[in-house]
Amino acid sequence: ADEEVLLVEADRFHLGNAFRNLIDNAIKYTSGKPQIDIYLKKGVSDVSILFEDSGIGIPLGKQKQVFQKFHRLSSGDQHQQKGFGLGLAYVKAIAEAHHGAIQVFSEINKGSRFNLQLPLKPTL
Repeated sequence: ADEEVLLVEADRFHLGNAFRNLIDNAIKYTSGKPQIDIYLKKGVSDVSILFEDSGIGIPLGKQKQVFQKFHRLSSGDQHQQKGFGLGLAYVKAIAEAHHGAIQVFSEINKGSRFNLQLPLKPTL
Protein backbone atom coordinates (compact mmCIF):
# COMPACT_ATOMS: atom_id res chain seq x y z
CA ALA A 1 0.00 0.00 0.00
CA ASP A 2 1.14 3.54 -0.69
CA GLU A 3 2.13 5.49 2.37
CA GLU A 4 0.72 8.99 2.60
CA VAL A 5 3.12 11.74 3.60
CA LEU A 6 1.73 13.99 6.33
CA LEU A 7 3.49 17.33 6.75
CA VAL A 8 3.23 19.82 9.58
CA GLU A 9 5.09 23.11 9.94
CA ALA A 10 6.79 22.93 13.30
CA ASP A 11 9.70 23.99 15.42
CA ARG A 12 11.72 20.76 15.50
CA PHE A 13 13.39 21.55 18.82
CA HIS A 14 10.26 22.40 20.80
CA LEU A 15 8.01 19.78 19.21
CA GLY A 16 10.72 17.17 19.84
CA ASN A 17 10.83 18.26 23.48
CA ALA A 18 7.04 17.94 23.71
CA PHE A 19 7.23 14.38 22.32
CA ARG A 20 10.03 13.49 24.77
CA ASN A 21 8.04 14.92 27.66
CA LEU A 22 5.00 12.78 26.84
CA ILE A 23 7.19 9.67 26.51
CA ASP A 24 9.14 10.44 29.71
CA ASN A 25 5.88 10.86 31.65
CA ALA A 26 4.57 7.57 30.28
CA ILE A 27 7.71 5.85 31.58
CA LYS A 28 7.81 7.76 34.87
CA TYR A 29 4.18 7.10 35.81
CA THR A 30 4.09 3.35 35.20
CA SER A 31 4.32 0.96 38.10
CA GLY A 32 5.54 -2.03 36.07
CA LYS A 33 7.23 -2.43 32.73
CA PRO A 34 6.11 0.53 30.62
CA GLN A 35 4.28 -0.05 27.37
CA ILE A 36 3.94 3.00 25.13
CA ASP A 37 2.23 3.01 21.75
CA ILE A 38 2.60 6.03 19.49
CA TYR A 39 0.59 6.34 16.33
CA LEU A 40 -0.82 8.86 13.89
CA LYS A 41 -4.43 9.50 12.99
CA LYS A 42 -5.15 11.75 10.02
CA GLY A 43 -8.06 14.15 10.20
CA VAL A 44 -9.45 16.36 7.46
CA SER A 45 -7.06 19.25 8.13
CA ASP A 46 -4.98 17.98 11.02
CA VAL A 47 -3.04 15.03 12.31
CA SER A 48 -3.22 13.54 15.79
CA ILE A 49 -0.13 12.04 17.33
CA LEU A 50 -1.43 9.67 19.99
CA PHE A 51 0.72 8.60 22.93
CA GLU A 52 -0.88 5.67 24.77
CA ASP A 53 0.63 4.16 27.89
CA SER A 54 -0.02 1.42 30.40
CA GLY A 55 0.61 3.72 33.35
CA ILE A 56 -1.12 4.41 36.63
CA GLY A 57 -3.68 6.74 35.03
CA ILE A 58 -5.05 10.12 36.02
CA PRO A 59 -8.28 10.55 38.00
CA LEU A 60 -11.07 12.07 35.89
CA GLY A 61 -11.39 15.09 38.19
CA LYS A 62 -7.69 15.93 37.78
CA GLN A 63 -7.33 15.53 34.00
CA LYS A 64 -7.92 19.19 33.08
CA GLN A 65 -5.52 20.37 35.77
CA VAL A 66 -2.51 18.40 34.50
CA PHE A 67 -1.88 21.06 31.83
CA GLN A 68 -1.60 23.90 34.39
CA LYS A 69 1.83 25.19 35.39
CA PHE A 70 3.22 23.74 38.61
CA HIS A 71 0.37 21.25 38.96
CA ARG A 72 1.54 17.89 40.24
CA LEU A 73 -0.64 14.89 40.86
CA SER A 74 -0.03 13.44 44.26
CA SER A 75 -0.31 9.79 45.04
CA GLY A 76 -0.25 8.05 48.38
CA ASP A 77 3.53 8.54 48.42
CA GLN A 78 3.25 12.33 47.91
CA HIS A 79 5.22 13.16 44.76
CA GLN A 80 7.46 10.15 44.57
CA GLN A 81 8.39 11.31 41.06
CA LYS A 82 10.71 14.28 40.73
CA GLY A 83 9.64 17.29 38.73
CA PHE A 84 8.31 20.80 38.85
CA GLY A 85 4.89 20.30 37.27
CA LEU A 86 5.91 22.18 34.13
CA GLY A 87 6.14 19.39 31.55
CA LEU A 88 2.52 19.12 30.44
CA ALA A 89 2.04 22.90 30.64
CA TYR A 90 4.99 23.14 28.23
CA VAL A 91 3.45 20.50 25.93
CA LYS A 92 0.19 22.49 25.91
CA ALA A 93 2.02 25.75 25.16
CA ILE A 94 3.92 24.12 22.27
CA ALA A 95 0.71 22.58 20.87
CA GLU A 96 -1.04 25.95 20.99
CA ALA A 97 1.97 27.79 19.52
CA HIS A 98 1.62 25.42 16.53
CA HIS A 99 -2.14 26.18 16.30
CA GLY A 100 -2.91 22.74 17.69
CA ALA A 101 -4.21 21.24 20.91
CA ILE A 102 -3.53 18.52 23.47
CA GLN A 103 -6.12 16.34 25.21
CA VAL A 104 -5.85 13.55 27.75
CA PHE A 105 -8.06 10.50 28.18
CA SER A 106 -7.23 8.34 31.16
CA GLU A 107 -8.49 5.75 33.60
CA ILE A 108 -6.94 4.84 36.93
CA ASN A 109 -4.80 1.67 36.62
CA LYS A 110 -5.57 1.44 32.89
CA GLY A 111 -3.21 4.07 31.51
CA SER A 112 -3.50 7.33 29.64
CA ARG A 113 -3.77 8.53 26.06
CA PHE A 114 -2.49 11.97 25.14
CA ASN A 115 -3.79 13.26 21.81
CA LEU A 116 -1.55 15.96 20.34
CA GLN A 117 -3.35 17.54 17.37
CA LEU A 118 -1.44 19.64 14.84
CA PRO A 119 -2.68 21.26 11.64
CA LEU A 120 -1.49 19.66 8.43
CA LYS A 121 0.58 21.80 6.12
CA PRO A 122 -1.54 22.62 3.07
CA THR A 123 -0.33 20.86 -0.06
CA LEU A 124 -0.19 22.67 -3.35
